[in-house]
Amino acid sequence: MDTNFIIMWISSILVSITIDNSKTLKGVKDISDLGYKIDFKNLKNYKDEYGIIDKSFLLCLIPLLNILYSIDDYKDYNLPTPFIISLLKKHRAIIEMQPKEIEKYSKYNNIFYALILNLNYNLTLIRAKKFYYQDNIIYYISNRNGITILKIEGNSNIDMNNIKELIKDEDDYQKRKLSLQ
Repeated sequence: MDTNFIIMWISSILVSITIDNSKTLKGVKDISDLGYKIDFKNLKNYKDEYGIIDKSFLLCLIPLLNILYSIDDYKDYNLPTPFIISLLKKHRAIIEMQPKEIEKYSKYNNIFYALILNLNYNLTLIRAKKFYYQDNIIYYISNRNGITILKIEGNSNIDMNNIKELIKDEDDYQKRKLSLQ
């Protein structure tokens, strides 16, 4: 094979990936600018449920066509509309930022901080404890400052103070159980 063709082929793949990633980062920043965090797991579930597919791997391998497709896709990117925001909220793919997060984000308002904020939220969810209440799964963290509820899956119309007390009682019970062993 000709070396120039291989260099062109690899270069077109890299350019295509760069364009696609810049669109993704722009989307993360735009959602963060509106005061939301992205729940990557629920976003993936939403995309799977509605058959939203990303560019196929094979298309990425076709020189020049991959760049044209990426540019066309980037050109079609729009700011998140109220309709899109309501859809993402309905499927819990985005969550409103806490007041402290909004304050801090407005201080550092850039793509990198938006990405860090979203990654930190999703990593915290992975490490969070789960509390099962009725038909709900409540993700929370507890520390010396108290209990912070990160996310509720299921019916979110529940009394938060009551839930925090139930979680605290469960945590205390688990600590006593561990100390007896």
